[in-house]
Amino acid sequence: MNKNSESKVSKELRDRLNEKDRVAFISAVDTNSIPALTIIPFFIAKDEESLLFAVHRDDSTYKNLVKNKKIVFGVFDSGNFCCRITGRAGVVKAPSDTHPLMNIVRLDVISIEKEPSPFMDVIDGIRIKYVDQKASRFAVAMLGELKKVAAQL
Repeated sequence: MNKNSESKVSKELRDRLNEKDRVAFISAVDTNSIPALTIIPFFIAKDEESLLFAVHRDDSTYKNLVKNKKIVFGVFDSGNFCCRITGRAGVVKAPSDTHPLMNIVRLDVISIEKEPSPFMDVIDGIRIKYVDQKASRFAVAMLGELKKVAAQL
């Protein structure tokens, strides 16, 4: 681990990760070491040791994490916030109650690195807007389910 590494999700980081309407990215490699990347709009920091997120069961990154277990979870946000969390992932609920094609995954944190680029600043991160009320209701339901699963684990 480098000097900017941590192994626990601090309260400050949990609060930041649990803010609404942001996205993260996960990456996992397959058995041939070919990486896959996908966007994760539904995630929460469960506690100081883990995160929970929902992902579509047919996504190639999901398939890779099921086989390999190791992933990188990245978030970029305003104030030059660049956070990379590496860890071991495992499915904790399949399928989710909210949608039959979504599965809930727990990421057990190995290391957290906050490494902004020396060449640029992240000004506003990635902000999202749901396309309609149905999508917004789905997001609320999915995040609610993540919180429920977090309380059960």
